[in-house]
Amino acid sequence: MSPIQLCHLGFETLQTAVSYWEDANVKLLSTEDQSKPVIHDAETLALHQQLERLLDSSYRMMDSYERQCERQADQVAFDSAITAFTTEMDRASERRSLDNGSQSDQDSFVSATDMANLADLDNHREMFQHLPLYEAGLLELKHGTITCRTLRTEMTHCLSDTEFLAKLHCLRLALEIIFSNNSNKDYFRRMGRQIIGDILLKSERDPDEFFVAYDEMMDYVFKSTNWPQMEEELKGRGVKSFTFYDVVLDFILMDAFDDLSNPPSSVITVVQNRWLSNGFKETALSTAVWSVLKAKRRMLKVPDGFIGRFYSISEHTSPVLAWGFLGPDSTLKEICLYFKDLVLGFISDIFSFEKSRYTTLDDLAEDIVRLGKQRCEDASIKLAT
Repeated sequence: MSPIQLCHLGFETLQTAVSYWEDANVKLLSTEDQSKPVIHDAETLALHQQLERLLDSSYRMMDSYERQCERQADQVAFDSAITAFTTEMDRASERRSLDNGSQSDQDSFVSATDMANLADLDNHREMFQHLPLYEAGLLELKHGTITCRTLRTEMTHCLSDTEFLAKLHCLRLALEIIFSNNSNKDYFRRMGRQIIGDILLKSERDPDEFFVAYDEMMDYVFKSTNWPQMEEELKGRGVKSFTFYDVVLDFILMDAFDDLSNPPSSVITVVQNRWLSNGFKETALSTAVWSVLKAKRRMLKVPDGFIGRFYSISEHTSPVLAWGFLGPDSTLKEICLYFKDLVLGFISDIFSFEKSRYTTLDDLAEDIVRLGKQRCEDASIKLAT
């Protein structure tokens, strides 16, 4: 067997082992007589804790392996699309010449939280006793119950991993309160639709098909019967918690900004080629993006789930954003950079002691809503001009 085949076989064996360990854990904590309370001895509890740690490590390994495979597939799809497109254009150019005669791309099996530097944890507990909610986050961190897929310490302007993770715990709780309110859900749903639609209009694109895909996604997301399937899909992408921060801000937006800051080498080659027209570059980039999304769709276990619907939205937004960020100086680039600053500014605000109160959950939730609405209104005014 080849090394790649052995890797795939090892992954499948790990999946089988995880299934057995999950069954063992369930049986360990259950009883045949449902009428009697379950009483566990110390040995059973110790075995349960060992299984939990084993399963957690296995889940991280599986997440990391799948994400690595997906990124490799992305690179291959991008390169193939660019190559196919440029080859076809070269052939077309040759045909025109004949007709005219003489006219002239680091993953690790260790979770992000495991890699965090928490040396200042005890100092933080002493320094921030006047912030009860933040102190509660530090206690959760001390007991090792806060997980995340990516450490965003620098991007959120936190001074340490300790600060980022403790605040992340508080924000997750506050966001649950915020989105349990129908008025808040409706507002942010409406503003997200409007802002992205305005960006498409500014780029001279018809937003109607985006609106259809966006509305279908929102209808799917706000239906609670879909949540178990969504969580299962997102868990497979390394998303550690089912919150607005983890899904929208981290998994969708900040990951997108990361990708656009480090595009594949084949894309850079095309975009920076001064012999190609801007129209050709934009078309090549759009073709590559659509090819990647098509390749990703083929890999989906649930074609009509959350990720599939997210890809439907991306088909309309990703080519525009990619060209806006990677293309030449233009009004579209200015708008895309403004959108990035808007999102990162909001994230920085909610992670800031100066802008957000880490005193109680209600205080923090109130500040997040206020800051979010302020950013949305600013964007609405900016994009309307």
